[in-house]
Amino acid sequence: MPSGYLGRVVNALAKPIDGRGEISASDSRLIESPAPGIISRRSMYEPLQTGLIDIDSMIPIGRGQRKLIIGDRQVKHQ
Repeated sequence: MPSGYLGRVVNALAKPIDGRGEISASDSRLIESPAPGIISRRSMYEPLQTGLIDIDSMIPIGRGQRKLIIGDRQVKHQ
């Protein structure tokens, strides 16, 4: 994060909305970048506990791992 963004309020496109003028930055970065190939990724050793016993026992998730979990819309969240 360039230091010009520290303490500023920006929208989803990183445009300033705090009325303090434009933000000067010397470099730019992509917000979304392609995921690395499966071979070059490091192994997951640290589990991510969701706090939901059913999910944690049936679908172990590693911290940093991408996982799609879908369910019925009528299921109540705790």
